[in-house]
Amino acid sequence: MNGSVTAQGSRTSRSRRAGPLAFLAIALVLAGAAMILPWWTLSSTSPSGETSFVFGLTSLCVRPSGACTAYAPLVAEDSEYGPVAGAFAVAFGLASLALIAALLAFLLRLGSAKRRPLDRVSGFAGLAAAIAALAAPLYLFEALPSAFAASGLPYGSPIAGFFGGVSGSGITVSWGGSLGWGVSLAAFAFLLLASVPSALRRRAATPSPSP
Repeated sequence: MNGSVTAQGSRTSRSRRAGPLAFLAIALVLAGAAMILPWWTLSSTSPSGETSFVFGLTSLCVRPSGACTAYAPLVAEDSEYGPVAGAFAVAFGLASLALIAALLAFLLRLGSAKRRPLDRVSGFAGLAAAIAALAAPLYLFEALPSAFAASGLPYGSPIAGFFGGVSGSGITVSWGGSLGWGVSLAAFAFLLLASVPSALRRRAATPSPSP
């Protein structure tokens, strides 16, 4: 009977670890994808065609030409890109922190099968990753419109919010968050699902020996 209870408890323990581990794996993939996907796009449509400025965390690409330039040489060539590049640099730092902390949480979760205290440590690392994964898109949401206002870029003047659009004289300009921005928010959700139960779980009290 004791053997049956022990086996059942072992299966329950493995099942309890498998869910958060799967969530962490998904979050890790999402956090990694967010680093390379575009975070914000500005598109201009006119009778002659459409041009899009696609902003990633580290570079700006122009479509349909496909030309991409990292922010450092872009700012060196045109200092008006400085405030915009600075906003993306902060978002890049936060997204990088989320990715590193998510990887740490995943590795600690793998090790918790043999060392139970690592379970809670993994939970706290996951929470740190979740905070960073949320902070990156929220920071950009708040900072980017102001960065464009301070930049003096000709196409930045109508930008009054993170999402929006204007039209006139046969030209329509629209802008808003792109896939990487949304993926970072999704990573936050999975990190939260994976980490909160572990971080808040208390150690089971050790029963005192009977007299």
